[in-house]
Amino acid sequence: MPTVRVGDIQMFYQDVGEGDPLLLIMGFGGDHLAWALQMADFAARHRVIAFDNRGVGQTDSPDQPYTMRMMAGDALGLMDALGVDSAHVLGVSMGGMIAQELVLARPERVRSLHLACTFARPDAYMLALNSAWREMRIGLGRVSTLRTLGLWLFSPTTYAERPDFFGRAKRSPPTTRSTGSVPSAARRSSASPRTTSSYRRASLARSWPASRAPSSAPSPPRAMDTSSSARTFSTR
Repeated sequence: MPTVRVGDIQMFYQDVGEGDPLLLIMGFGGDHLAWALQMADFAARHRVIAFDNRGVGQTDSPDQPYTMRMMAGDALGLMDALGVDSAHVLGVSMGGMIAQELVLARPERVRSLHLACTFARPDAYMLALNSAWREMRIGLGRVSTLRTLGLWLFSPTTYAERPDFFGRAKRSPPTTRSTGSVPSAARRSSASPRTTSSYRRASLARSWPASRAPSSAPSPPRAMDTSSSARTFSTR
């Protein structure tokens, strides 16, 4: 699978489909496989670029604090390496924070910005939740923590309607890598104060309607419950 050198890391990515580029930025602890339920539909209309953030999946994991601005630089570096001048950008959760830093730093590189289940900066609730997750990670270990967080990440409807999906998740939890007892990214998981939009949570929603999938793409699986819409901003 393809990797490319971006700054101080070797970054893993997927590049599928044709059309206007669409850059997918996943949230904390998730790798490119977290987009599996959306990739075929997106690739039917776009050149889709998904990647593993630093510290996750098959991308390098430097043992140092990570910042949203640093990871936005990683995303821009990947665009440079792939010859992508500008792209539609979709960020989920922490990926939405990274996306905000990206558009603040280089607005001319972003054709449109799509933010899902994310926020501009943490409030007291999110700071407390992040502290609780850190304690869970130390006390329960990686696998048990990820299985517990799965119940928080998905809706009751998805849990009821996709028992097969949760069964696989329990047997094969995500492959977040870290070099210590707590993932390095957890040390700096808040967005930069330069971001200005208000705190908001919303379920992941598809920003583009489905059409025919390319012959090389698998048939799109049934979508997860999307009860709320993602915020979409055009930069042009």
